[in-house]
Amino acid sequence: MIKAKKLPVILDTSALLYPFQEGVDFARGISEGLEVPYELVVTQGTIEELRRLAGGRRHFLARASRKALKFIKGLRQFPTEGNLPEDEEIVSLAKELDDAVATADSVLRRKLRKMGLTVIFVSKGKRIRIDNKPLW
Repeated sequence: MIKAKKLPVILDTSALLYPFQEGVDFARGISEGLEVPYELVVTQGTIEELRRLAGGRRHFLARASRKALKFIKGLRQFPTEGNLPEDEEIVSLAKELDDAVATADSVLRRKLRKMGLTVIFVSKGKRIRIDNKPLW
């Protein structure tokens, strides 16, 4: 039996925090919107950022970060080199592996869209949208 290739969907920090701050479920939106097999993945840099936020003084953000850290347990992790800002690491990785990225960051979304990569984001009305959907 041939195992179907899964599209890695990189979840950035904003995509992981958004469900716990705004009630928009990226995971469900991805499941409903993508028509190809996929797997949710995170970068080591995103995990480190969530850990920093979880220990911060902003209670609402710290709580959302702790919930996000619980959510990502068991997801595949991609190492990052740490010498680039996290968004640049995600862009580099997505470009190299032709991955999709889920983000609530409009600057990152525009950069990825210009590169022709699959971008999953929240639009007006808190709906999940997908630009440059993969067709394989």
